[in-house]
Amino acid sequence: KQEYLLTPISLESETFAQNLIDMAKDYASIMCLEYEKKKDEVVILGTDFAIEDDPRKAQKNDTDFFSIVALCYNTQTWERRILNAFRERGIKKQIQLNYLIIWDVKYNANYIGTETHGFLKWVGQDLPDRVRNKLIDTGTHKSKYDLFEGIPSMVYEWEKGLYSIPYGDDYSRAIANILFGELRDLASSEHDDMADALLRAEKVIKNNETAQIGY
Repeated sequence: KQEYLLTPISLESETFAQNLIDMAKDYASIMCLEYEKKKDEVVILGTDFAIEDDPRKAQKNDTDFFSIVALCYNTQTWERRILNAFRERGIKKQIQLNYLIIWDVKYNANYIGTETHGFLKWVGQDLPDRVRNKLIDTGTHKSKYDLFEGIPSMVYEWEKGLYSIPYGDDYSRAIANILFGELRDLASSEHDDMADALLRAEKVIKNNETAQIGY
């Protein structure tokens, strides 16, 4: 693996500058409700699960969101395209798992990026083998600000125009703007759940030899 690929090269390497966000916007496409993979493509589901499942407590205490991102990666061009994403808080564990199970089918996922030890301890036996066998351990993050392992480590791919985010209708823009807001305001935002889910998908591509799809 070529380590320089993991090093952000922008002067604004600790944040996602607005020009990078604008460059990733694809006005000609919309978020997919399902997807049929093409040649040389793999689909990774990045996940960030939330413990608090009471909507009122979640809102009152401003707790973390459950987030899931479906990322399509072309193994030949290295291009990434977000197929769909979701973020909500205060939803029951089983509903979060249902999203994962359903999205696995809808997007025919190859891999699921998550922190497997804590995740499997949390879900127990409530996960089909079909889904369990696709789990890739993306570990625990040292810090969301870490330039090499945190969310800023994705800046290089955005600078090189490798990311495409559907922006062609109201639904797509609403979802994309959540992600853009988390990335742009990383240093000051209270929440980075969707960005964290995307990072876990990205880690499957770049860092995990089990998947054998990285650089």
